[in-house]
Amino acid sequence: MRRIEILAYPDIQLLDVSGSLQVFASANDFRTQAGEAPAYDVVVVAASSRIRT
Repeated sequence: MRRIEILAYPDIQLLDVSGSLQVFASANDFRTQAGEAPAYDVVVVAASSRIRT
């Protein structure tokens, strides 16, 4: 399984993170439906856990 890290940086648009996550989640779903193991472990990484709104 490959680990995919998506970098969340200040002022990033939510769509930039969620769109990337969805691509890998969909790929995992297709593999699971085909009877294969998921290929990706996707995590969001950032320098801080603080959320600026």
